[in-house]
Amino acid sequence: MKKYLFAVIFVLASIIAVGTNYIQHLKKEHDRLSNNQKVLLENTIRYYKTKTGMMAASSQALVLEIKDLKTSRRELLDSIHTLGIKNRDIQSIISTVMTVKKDSNTAVPLVNTTFNNKPAKTYSYKDQYLTLSGIIQNDSIRPAMNTIVPLTQVVHEVPRYFLGFIRVRPKEVRITTKSTNPYVTIMSQELIRIEK
Repeated sequence: MKKYLFAVIFVLASIIAVGTNYIQHLKKEHDRLSNNQKVLLENTIRYYKTKTGMMAASSQALVLEIKDLKTSRRELLDSIHTLGIKNRDIQSIISTVMTVKKDSNTAVPLVNTTFNNKPAKTYSYKDQYLTLSGIIQNDSIRPAMNTIVPLTQVVHEVPRYFLGFIRVRPKEVRITTKSTNPYVTIMSQELIRIEK
């Protein structure tokens, strides 16, 4: 009789252990999906200027699994595969979109020259971050632009505090991007963390 009682207790304990583990998995999945919903529905990107006057942006992380990438970000996953990186090796993906814009009141002089044995005018402008040059011939222009865009990207946790001073699990994971090029405007950015 004791043998059957121990067997029943063992089965019940196993069921409770498996059920508890499953409930914890469901809670973790619920937290992940509610965080992703917040990131996707709200504008979580903050734009600001640093103390030195440079442009910076900060956005919250989107936590996806590989199966989510296959359904919603297939083109991104395909571009990663062209780099020779396998799905199991991906940890996080960062994408940043920037524009480079230079408004100037500086007049750039045109210089008379010849291009392909035809009369043309050239222009040239250069500063620390931007090189701009080109040829104007007849009714067409052949511009050339080169710019250096140094980026600093930091992935960091925003802590959650209990009672105002006890640090508990992170509230969110954010990426902060800063460029030291004054002509750069960060249009959007996204951090995708892969959960395995």
